Amino acid sequence: MTMRKMLCRFCGNEEPEDSVFCSECGKRLVQPAEKTGEEPAPELEQALPGHIARRIPFATIAIILINVVVAIDVLCETGTLNPSASRFIAFGANYAPKTYHGESWRNFTSMFLHAGVEHLACNMLCLWSFGAILERLMGSVRMTAVYLLAGLFASHVSMSFHETDVCLGASGAVFGLFGAAVTYIAIMAPKLGLNMKSVGGYMANGLCFAGINFIYSLMPGVDMSAHVGGFCAGIALGAVTGHASRTSNRTLSICMNACIIAVAAVNLVWSVALWKKWL
Repeated sequence: MTMRKMLCRFCGNEEPEDSVFCSECGKRLVQPAEKTGEEPAPELEQALPGHIARRIPFATIAIILINVVVAIDVLCETGTLNPSASRFIAFGANYAPKTYHGESWRNFTSMFLHAGVEHLACNMLCLWSFGAILERLMGSVRMTAVYLLAGLFASHVSMSFHETDVCLGASGAVFGLFGAAVTYIAIMAPKLGLNMKSVGGYMANGLCFAGINFIYSLMPGVDMSAHVGGFCAGIALGAVTGHASRTSNRTLSICMNACIIAVAAVNLVWSVALWKKWL
């Protein structure tokens, strides 16, 4: 007598024909007899293996809370979430004449300031959409590193194009998370056993988001350079972390992680170069 097996569409694990749930990932199995044509692909978060889907994105939640607390502080101090440019500078917004005259910390602090409820809400919604799933996949430390490095890179790019403007917001870092999600998920999908249709749907939704936001970036007062800079940095960081996670070669993994450190070094060198320019 031949025992028939079922293949879990989420993780590829084989189960007996009468199984209801996969013993490996915990997802419900689809009985072959119940299939009537092609099934719609599940959302990417639903298609994650059980041990990954159950991870709580603590770092993403913490970053969102920090942004909200900073916004509340601005509101309490000024009576509004969108005060004058001079008040934003006092709170740590990026302003090249100050940033590159001994206050390079503004590249960091400006990522946590937002001009109004809409600005804050939009960035935090996007941060949750991309940050939560990316944190579940690559871990809290790597996701936080990608967020901060992409945000710093976006700040440097922004200062290069806006030498007299006051710049603030988390959108450069958020675009970095999206760029990292694109390359990291594309590289790691086979190893994680992700449903490729779900991955394709996620990528399509993400590209729609990016397209809408890039169009929005053309409006006056919106910093397109920070969005593009963060996105490009994210793509590079996602590719590096993806290959480092996928390879079993320890030497190659170390080299890949060294590339992440190199991105941090580029941020530092760029800061010094622009600082000297303003001396």
